[in-house]
Amino acid sequence: MLYKVDEKYYFQISSTVTTYYRKCYTSHCCSGYTGSSCSQAICYGSTSCPNGGTCSLPDTCLCASGFDGLQCSDINECQLGTHNCQQLCSNKNGSFTCSCRTGYTLNIDQTTCTDIDECLYNNGGCSEYCRNVDGFYECYCQTGLHLGSDEKICIDIDECSSNIGGCEQVCENYYAGFRCECYPGFSIATDEKSCQDVDECLQSNKYTQSCNNTIGSYVCSCHPGSQLERDGFTCTDINECLLSNDTCDDECINTNGSFYCKCNSDSRFLSEDGVSCIAHVKDKSYKSIAIGLGTGISLAFLVVAVLFVVLKTRRKKPSIQNGTYNI
Repeated sequence: MLYKVDEKYYFQISSTVTTYYRKCYTSHCCSGYTGSSCSQAICYGSTSCPNGGTCSLPDTCLCASGFDGLQCSDINECQLGTHNCQQLCSNKNGSFTCSCRTGYTLNIDQTTCTDIDECLYNNGGCSEYCRNVDGFYECYCQTGLHLGSDEKICIDIDECSSNIGGCEQVCENYYAGFRCECYPGFSIATDEKSCQDVDECLQSNKYTQSCNNTIGSYVCSCHPGSQLERDGFTCTDINECLLSNDTCDDECINTNGSFYCKCNSDSRFLSEDGVSCIAHVKDKSYKSIAIGLGTGISLAFLVVAVLFVVLKTRRKKPSIQNGTYNI
């Protein structure tokens, strides 16, 4: 070992130290060393290095794992990218830790992450459907529903509240859907929105005689001689013989939808009007005599009338001629 004493240097050989005295007896270690044997290196004024480092040579630190530099400063593996974390890296003094983003869990190797399937537990809190995706999950609803503000509960969409759902006449809302309907007398068209008239006359056999289809409805009518009942479609016969006692001169016989008259006496027969009864003339000679007699009487009256007119015209007023009256 080399010693310096009063500007002179001495060497220690084996265990014997030969000391030469000049003026004093003070000994010193070489620069950068200290200790009784001057074997302890000094690093930046200390015999030890920060963060567990070892001072191996003057101002030279041997750093522990996770530290580096002249004074063993922390290595930020997360900044340098020297870590082995799959997702998140958190630096700490002398080391680092790995963690995972929300929706993942850290595996036993403390570096890799595995997706958490939230839908496996309580359906993810979704009221209807849960869809797991990498790192998160989402709730969704069937057609006709939408997610509420909590993004979990499904709420019915009232399609009828806007433009009556596109229906022509009636919109009926129900949970998760709606349907278009039509007023009575109409049926839904193939587009399931428009309404078309129903021809009840083709579909119903309630009416008994005649059916007239109208838009959205129909009207029943009856043939002459029949009348429509209060139910609106049944036709019943009108008994014309009960309507008036003067329908026929003698007997009135009702038929389905009509009637006819009959004369009860053999001396009377039905006239061409179908209701009046007139008397029979049994003998043609009597008829001729009656006609002749009537004609003779008429002629007699005519002759008398002519004679009266002639006699009346021949009577004149008296006049005087040659002093005499002429009549």
